[in-house]
Amino acid sequence: MAYYLRRTGINDLPPGLSLRIFFSGFVMAITPGKIGEVLKSLLLREVDGRASRVTAPIILAERLTDGIAMLFLASVGLVIFRYGVPVFATIAVIALCGFILLQQQRLIRWAIDAGARCAHFPASRTTAHLL
Repeated sequence: MAYYLRRTGINDLPPGLSLRIFFSGFVMAITPGKIGEVLKSLLLREVDGRASRVTAPIILAERLTDGIAMLFLASVGLVIFRYGVPVFATIAVIALCGFILLQQQRLIRWAIDAGARCAHFPASRTTAHLL
């Protein structure tokens, strides 16, 4: 998390506090998709006054690096056991395409704008409680 904090310009957070906030995310690791780790962003806002819109993407970046690590571990298993190569290759190609798409700022901005438009659609307000 410290690397991502530096990348967003948060350099003045004491290492001990950063470590405590990092480990606080483990409490929420059992939530679906580890979405509870957004708690770390809220703790940063409470402790340091940083806006959540700046620190919340750090959680997403951590999940992406976790995914890359899992692909690496799977590839090591493939080399050792030679099992599931087609499945791994398919997942690796999909992940690579996803990473390439995430680099396209125009596409991301379009998706965010489309999501914002859907949020203002009347049907989405009536069904939001179902999510």
